[in-house]
Amino acid sequence: MLANQSTLLFPNYASDPTSFPDAASTALMASTVYRLALLRDVWHWLPEAEKVRGELFGSGQGDGNGNGHFDSNGWLQPVVNPNAYTQQGSQSPEAQAFVLELQAAWGDWDAAGRRGENGALGGRFGTIISPSLLIMGMWKFEN
Repeated sequence: MLANQSTLLFPNYASDPTSFPDAASTALMASTVYRLALLRDVWHWLPEAEKVRGELFGSGQGDGNGNGHFDSNGWLQPVVNPNAYTQQGSQSPEAQAFVLELQAAWGDWDAAGRRGENGALGGRFGTIISPSLLIMGMWKFEN
């Protein structure tokens, strides 16, 4: 995952690390890590997803209210303004949906026994297939 190491949040624009941090995209990306662990036994990013989830839900700094990155009304913070994508907003329905997806993905992974929790290599495909190995493998099958 490419989250900022001090905030553990992704920037609004992945290509611009100076853009404001976005908890919504962070929740969405973390949810994909849990789904990938369940569907393909790819565990490499699970430790980072666990850190990010802890940050979003309260074990990290958040806004200091003990609720992680949620305000007193339950809205995830900081998020993109849904009406102006380049601006930071205060409430985003999409962000709330991404939080539900993260919680559902984590819950499914947890219920399945937290397989690969330590992020060790393993599973059907391992964690990294280098482009050169992939090309060599394709070349071998074609010849």
